[in-house]
Amino acid sequence: FNFPPVAGGRGKRTLSRCRFAGGCLHIEGFPPLECSLHHFRMKDGLSETCQFLRVCDFPLHTVERIPEDRNWILRNENVTMVSTDEEWTLTYDRRGFQTSNGPIFI
Repeated sequence: FNFPPVAGGRGKRTLSRCRFAGGCLHIEGFPPLECSLHHFRMKDGLSETCQFLRVCDFPLHTVERIPEDRNWILRNENVTMVSTDEEWTLTYDRRGFQTSNGPIFI
């Protein structure tokens, strides 16, 4: 779990582990956040089903696979969450997820 730089993320300094359990998203320093997964199919009936994660009353998070490593990525304009393997191997580094080029002021 991390924020992109435009939302206060500072790479590894703000990177946190999170987990889903019991219908909630658990992030250290936050109370359990209720969440639910939603599936949508485009009206044309031909397009792939889109998945979105609703976390409390925050903006919806898109749910996709990262093509390079097939991990899951959940994101909206304010946060990014990326799945890892059992050893917590993390290779994703877009949107300032692990590295940041310094402070960004809004």
